[in-house]
Amino acid sequence: MSKITFAELRRILRGEKSISKLQRLDEDIYENIKEKIKELKAEQRSAIENENLGHIAILQKEEEGIRKSFEELYNTRESKIIKMAMVSARTKKEQNFEDMLEFEKNMFEEMVKLLKNYRNDVFYGKKEKKIEEVKVEKEKKEENRKVLIRIVEKIPPFVGVDMKNYGPYEKSDVAFIPEENAKVLIKKNLAIEIKMEEKE
Repeated sequence: MSKITFAELRRILRGEKSISKLQRLDEDIYENIKEKIKELKAEQRSAIENENLGHIAILQKEEEGIRKSFEELYNTRESKIIKMAMVSARTKKEQNFEDMLEFEKNMFEEMVKLLKNYRNDVFYGKKEKKIEEVKVEKEKKEENRKVLIRIVEKIPPFVGVDMKNYGPYEKSDVAFIPEENAKVLIKKNLAIEIKMEEKE
């Protein structure tokens, strides 16, 4: 989209307010509006230097109108997205992302997640875990996973990846140690893994 004009922005705002769903916009519309404001600021500085007082007033009025319409457009779309997020959090109804700008999709998803967390906490006493939290928990479980091994060579005491002390071990001893440490010992031919079938 080329640099937006005040008249075009007003037309877009009227369209947004006339419908209940989101209006499809160019992905870079907000950037274009901000560029237009910068351009008007530069023109105002130039007009001040040239002491063109009449033109300064016109430019200031246009900038004020664009800023007001910009905020109004954002607020209108934001209100619609908030309503969509509320519906989605309450009913699990799928929402149409096609008419959302990229940052609006992120906003929507974050709001749905937040609303669901509070609803789950109030009604069920639990919150949905964030993707990062699930990932960390998974990594911790993997770190804490232990395997059963049979020692084939004498092993001195050592500190495991879980920061616990293990050993010393004598030949033929059986030990239950962190998987990561077990892999090292097995690779060095100091131990062999005992499979569950062998254990039984």
